[in-house]
Amino acid sequence: MVCKFSHNLKLIDKVSMKYIYTCFHNYFFYLKLYNSVIGCYNLHSLHIISFEGGLKMTKVLGLHLIKGQLRYAVLDGTKSSPNLIKKDRLLTTSPSNVPALMDWFDSQFRQILMQDNPDKISYRLTLAPKKDQLFSSEFPLGILNLLAHQNSISISCYTPQAFVASKLNLPKGTNLYNYCDSVFGTHPPYWDINLKNAILAAWFEL
Repeated sequence: MVCKFSHNLKLIDKVSMKYIYTCFHNYFFYLKLYNSVIGCYNLHSLHIISFEGGLKMTKVLGLHLIKGQLRYAVLDGTKSSPNLIKKDRLLTTSPSNVPALMDWFDSQFRQILMQDNPDKISYRLTLAPKKDQLFSSEFPLGILNLLAHQNSISISCYTPQAFVASKLNLPKGTNLYNYCDSVFGTHPPYWDINLKNAILAAWFEL
C-alpha cells in the first residue's frame, strides 16, 4: 500500500494523519519482522513471510504409488507439530496400456501440483521392483521428478529402509504407523499403511 502526502498539510485532517501514521508504522513493523526472519532462516526453510505479514509454514506433498493406486497427502507445520491438510486415493488406469497409464499420471501430477501448490515433494521409493511395479510406480516417478524440475520444486525420496523413527526424532523401534494414529487420529476411508507411507514421506521433509 502506498501513502501519498498533500503538499498543503492544512488539507490533511486528523483522521488522514492517523491513517498515514498507521500505514508507516505497519510498514516498518513488517520490514523489521521480515529482516528478523530472513536473518534466522534460509529462504527454503520452514518460515516464509506471507503478504499479510504472518508466518506461512512449508507445505509438503507426500506420495506413495502402488499397483492401481496413487496415494498422496499434503502436510505443513513442523516435525514435532505436523498438520495434515489433505489426503486422497486415486485409482489409476489399466497398467496393461503403459503409454495411456503414463499420460494419466502426467495429468494427475500436474493437477495435484496446481491445486495444492506444494513447496516440497517427497515420495516412497520401492527398491528392486517387480515388472508390474515398474509401470505402476517406478516409471511415473520419473514424470514426477521432471515436473518438479520444471516447476523448481524441491523433491526427495525415501526407500523402505529409510522409514525409521530417527527421521522424526523418535526413540529407536517406535512404530511409525501407530505414531501416525496418535498424532493425526484416524481419518477413514483408506486410512491404511499405504496412505501413511505418503504421510510419512511428507512428514520427513518438514
